[in-house]
Amino acid sequence: MAILHINSNIPQDDTSFAEFSEKVTQLLSDELQKNNSFIQVIYTRSQILFGSQSGPSSLVTLSSSGIRQYQIDSLIGPLSKLLERLIGSPPPTTYIRFEDIDRAKTAWNGRSFKKIIS
Repeated sequence: MAILHINSNIPQDDTSFAEFSEKVTQLLSDELQKNNSFIQVIYTRSQILFGSQSGPSSLVTLSSSGIRQYQIDSLIGPLSKLLERLIGSPPPTTYIRFEDIDRAKTAWNGRSFKKIIS
């Protein structure tokens, strides 16, 4: 499971978000070697500021089990470009955080991932 959660003060229309979701799901599926049906993209319109600056701002978190540094390195550029082009989130005010999820602390379908994989 991989979850891309975007908190942003930039309004989204259905068309741009649908295009973004399709492209970012394929990117994450390829780079993380995960089935695209297990990738969630969540967009939350938030009251958010980068420092004391008004204007577009986003906090993006990619959570995935077993994410490696080389995968993070390969995602930074393409993910940043997709966020800027399709979401409208410019680089100086977009913060991307990558999290490696501990399988034992994640549950799906009534069981922890640790039990599913074991």
